Amino acid sequence: MKKYEDLSVFYEGVLDYKAYYFEYTNLEDALGMKKNKSAHFIDLNGEWDFKLFDFPEQANLETNFDSKITVPGMWQTQGYGSLHYTDEGFPFNLNFPLTPAKNPTGLYRTSFKVEDVNAKQVLCFEGIDNYAEVYLNGEYLGFTKSSRQLYEFDISGKVQVDNQLIVKVVQFSDQTYFEDQDMWWASGIFRDVYVKSYSDINADYTLKTTKRQNVWTLEIVADLCETVTIYDKSNSEQVVTRLGNTLTCPTVEAWNPEAPEYYKVIIQNNEMFIPFLVGFRQITIENNLMHLNGKYFKMHGVNRHDLNGRNCRAVSVADIETDLKLMKECNINAIRTAHYPNQPEFYNLCLKYGFMVMSETDLEVHGFAYTSDFNFVANDPNSTLSFLNRTAGHIEVCKNFSAIVMWSMGNESGYGDNFKQAIKLTKELDDTRLVHYEEDSLLENVDVASSMYTRVAMMDLFGKYPAPKPRVICEYGHAMGLGPGGIKEYQQVFDKYASIQGHFIWEWKDHGIIAENGDIKYGGDFGDYPNNSNFCLDGLVDTNNVPTSGYYEYQNVISPIKVMIDNGRITLHSRIYFTSMENYKLAIEVLDANRKVLFEKTVTATKDFDYQVDLDYAVLNVNVVNEAGVVVGKFQEKLQNFNVKPLAVVSSDYVLEQTSLEVIINKDNLQMKISKIDGQLIINNESQILIGDGRLNVSRPHIDNHKMETVEIFNHYHLNHFQTKVLDTEVLETSSTLMIKQNIVTGPPVYDFKIDYVRTIVFKDGAIYFDYDYRPNSNVVSVLPRIGVDFNLSKRLGEIEYDGFGPFENYDDFCDHATYGTYQTDVNSYFKPHSCPQDGGNHLVSNFNISDDCIAINISGSDLNIKCSKYTNASIDAAKHVSELQEDEYLHLEVNDKVHGLGSNSWGSEVLESYVNYTKPSTFGFKLDIEVNHENN
Repeated sequence: MKKYEDLSVFYEGVLDYKAYYFEYTNLEDALGMKKNKSAHFIDLNGEWDFKLFDFPEQANLETNFDSKITVPGMWQTQGYGSLHYTDEGFPFNLNFPLTPAKNPTGLYRTSFKVEDVNAKQVLCFEGIDNYAEVYLNGEYLGFTKSSRQLYEFDISGKVQVDNQLIVKVVQFSDQTYFEDQDMWWASGIFRDVYVKSYSDINADYTLKTTKRQNVWTLEIVADLCETVTIYDKSNSEQVVTRLGNTLTCPTVEAWNPEAPEYYKVIIQNNEMFIPFLVGFRQITIENNLMHLNGKYFKMHGVNRHDLNGRNCRAVSVADIETDLKLMKECNINAIRTAHYPNQPEFYNLCLKYGFMVMSETDLEVHGFAYTSDFNFVANDPNSTLSFLNRTAGHIEVCKNFSAIVMWSMGNESGYGDNFKQAIKLTKELDDTRLVHYEEDSLLENVDVASSMYTRVAMMDLFGKYPAPKPRVICEYGHAMGLGPGGIKEYQQVFDKYASIQGHFIWEWKDHGIIAENGDIKYGGDFGDYPNNSNFCLDGLVDTNNVPTSGYYEYQNVISPIKVMIDNGRITLHSRIYFTSMENYKLAIEVLDANRKVLFEKTVTATKDFDYQVDLDYAVLNVNVVNEAGVVVGKFQEKLQNFNVKPLAVVSSDYVLEQTSLEVIINKDNLQMKISKIDGQLIINNESQILIGDGRLNVSRPHIDNHKMETVEIFNHYHLNHFQTKVLDTEVLETSSTLMIKQNIVTGPPVYDFKIDYVRTIVFKDGAIYFDYDYRPNSNVVSVLPRIGVDFNLSKRLGEIEYDGFGPFENYDDFCDHATYGTYQTDVNSYFKPHSCPQDGGNHLVSNFNISDDCIAINISGSDLNIKCSKYTNASIDAAKHVSELQEDEYLHLEVNDKVHGLGSNSWGSEVLESYVNYTKPSTFGFKLDIEVNHENN
């Protein structure tokens, strides 16, 4: 039997699993904790010889290497083979545990020198996907076949001064079935490779922190600890009392995500210095609630995949640090490593920056959902070895990373005896952390109740009738494309119930691939079949590490201090669990309807804060500011809209003429033509079209979170293809006003669904007033994407100023991040295309002005939804990548009465009831002003 298809052997020739650590020959290097300064360290990263084969049987060690490849890296991102994206299904025939005949295999070769051939040395691989055979100087050392497991080979006595290392990597093995995460199928040596030294090859160290009688102790489980010294993060020595392998530490500060104090523990043995980063923390369950260091807390979290947009799963320390810095700015305090252990540097950085980590075993068999028994692998006795090895390897390597507060057994793999054995092993190996696995729904063995994508109403029931264990929602708020909407309502439930102690948005970052032209590639762009298209673009941050509007929504929803404002009374709700609210300031600003600042004040937040603003105001802003001066939460009470800034006074004199086809109105240098046939209008300035169309429409480009509505309603009933007919036109003229009133019907082909509406256009006092009274026939279509008016604008315009909610796109169920104010921008920023083009760019607006140096067009009204872009809805729908978006001769403006909410139903919650745009009669209107600067025109 081929070793890469033999479930009875998990690895061969490797050292037993043990903690991740390095030894140093001097204290200074040990305190620096840079692994390249450790004893006998040889960095093997860099350029290797490489050759790719279609089949493992072709890969001969004597081959002629004719290519180069960078390690760490995936060979598919370096021009060898092709990437393949799936969410659940395997990319080959499910024939467990066998692999497909075509099984890409890469041969890697490098050379290295060793100065001290007599030292005790190991060869370490931190990650190889998937099966790897290792040969040193022609000698077979062994094999590995678990992608994110750190493996070490003892090469003591096997090295020479000059050495040749060959690694045979096979893309698919029997263990591939256990690594079916939502990800790109990619292969290679994708984490660090190096040689290091141990004074004792088998030595292991387990560090545990415990608080006893209000004093912290550090217990070190090891065969030998000659001396132990604790230093703080600035390397100042701490005074400790050593009693055997247990140190009492009365002066240390506890670690928590809000004040991440940590220490360096130096163990000295046989003239070698062995450092560990340690945070003193203790995770317990008291009265069915989680406590960290004796304090109640909630996890405001996110699911994180490894992703570099050019190197796929091969990520650098800089990539990790970029993620963590952005997360910290987003008020995130917890990370689930979906769905595998991260590389070791990640965990120590989480300790430094302050993140509680749910570290997940590299175990997911999601593709078995396409069989008759999803629980098969979880109960398969032939798979038990894989479960236990994956569990043990994860815990043993990561056990000393203090940021980890919870072990997660894997993801979406059913439930059965193998999980029960793995959980039992977890608790035997580490009794200091909690155990999570979402599919132990009866809470037989886990410490934490868990669910994913549970709807708000059900979460509320979970809160009202709590389980006998603390609860988390390990995935929710699917952040795909535009959105996620409705997470404010989730947070209201989370804040309401103590038993709900954690929530993790899916997911942190789009895992797209950056093309040479800047486009973001996704499933299907590499000829991969079957694939799950752009389902990998589902992050709060895009592939280029740019926060999306969803990032800012989540940032505000989980602000460390929630500010409640009711008629000027300001009160606070704290989401600070370990430090003081007094570390935050509240910046209070009061504005009148003319945008004038009436009052400004900065005050310190306190637990019993209660403040009353006794002024007549339009807008009251309260920003939460941290110690670094960064705004981490924005809150507002808006009592009225800002007054519209007056444009230049224009003539109210109109000249009217009519034909059988149209109504024509001339005023100064402007002319409006209104069709009596199909209702289109055109406003010209000296024969140049400024504004066109003006008819009611419901068309909207697709968005990922509306897949169900798009398929079942919007596309099914051809709502993007309305046809319009004017039934009659009436013109009424007085000495001061001119009114054109039209009865119009519009609707899609095929079906008898239609919208009857009366459009009234009134010319008065130099302005144009539009009113729409619409009455849909709702017998067929129950929900509309939107309902509003389309305008085509001259492309000469582009500078935008608006009074409304900004600065990022916002919708009724996606506006917690947005505050009402006056914003200046341009058409390119008002609508920014998503990586996979779809609808977006809506703003809740009361006053919208678009202009150039000569012409200004102003639209004002109450509670308008205004979108403006360079692309038609059809162009957005047709484009699969940003580079495919096609402009035409106009800008495209929507003035909407209502827009259907977002939700997160690309893989999450439907649009909540209060945000559904049901098909029902209504009226709305707005005012249009046009100012022409004749001198510049």
